[in-house]
Amino acid sequence: MKRRLVIAIAGANVVLVAAGWLLLVAPQRHHAQSASQQLQTVQQQIALLTGLRGTQGGQAKQPEIHTGNLYRLAQAMPATADESDLLLMLDQLARGSGVKVLLLSPQTPTAVVGYVVLPVQLSLQGTYGALTRYVHRLRMLVAVQRGRLHTTGRLLAVTSVAMTPATTGGGETAAVDVNAFVYGAVNGVVPLSATSTDTTSTSTSTTSTTTTTG
Repeated sequence: MKRRLVIAIAGANVVLVAAGWLLLVAPQRHHAQSASQQLQTVQQQIALLTGLRGTQGGQAKQPEIHTGNLYRLAQAMPATADESDLLLMLDQLARGSGVKVLLLSPQTPTAVVGYVVLPVQLSLQGTYGALTRYVHRLRMLVAVQRGRLHTTGRLLAVTSVAMTPATTGGGETAAVDVNAFVYGAVNGVVPLSATSTDTTSTSTSTTSTTTTTG
C-alpha cells in the first residue's frame, strides 16, 4: 500500500512539472518576441513624438499629438526608474491575483541603445492557478493591437519562471524574473547611443598589435 502511494505521489509530481513547463516555461520564448515587438513600438512612438516636438513650425502642418498617447508612453516606459512605484505595482498586482509576495529585489540596471533595462527578481507563493494568473497579468500590462498601444502599467518582459512545491503553507513557490524598461538614466546608468556603439566597434576593429623583434 505504501509503495503504491509513493508511486502515485511521484507520478503526480511528474505531471505537475510537465504542466509547469508547458504553461509557464515554454511560452516564455513566444512572450520574449512579443515583448520585443512592444518595446520597439514604444520606442518608435517616443521617437516620433520627440521628432515632432523638435521640428520647426510653418513649413508643414504637423499631426495633432493627443495627451492620451503621451500618457500611455510614459506609463509603459517612463523617463525615470521610479523603483518604489514599480515594486508597489508588482505587489498590488500579486495581491489582486491571490499571490503572496515573499521577495521583491531590483537588480543592477543594464544600458542598451535607447533605454535602460531594470531587472527585478520576485519570490512568490500561491496556488498553481494564482501564480499562472499573476504571470499572465504581468504580460498583459502593455499590449499592441492593430498598431495601437494599450497600457495598464509598466512594460514588463517575463524572462524566467521556476516553480517548486512550497515547503510551508501549501501551494507552490515561484521564482520569477522580469525586466522593466526606462527611457532615461537609472542609478547613474544611462542609455547607450547608436553613435557611441558604432565608435566602439570601429575602434575595436582597427586596433592592431605590433611585435618588435630584437
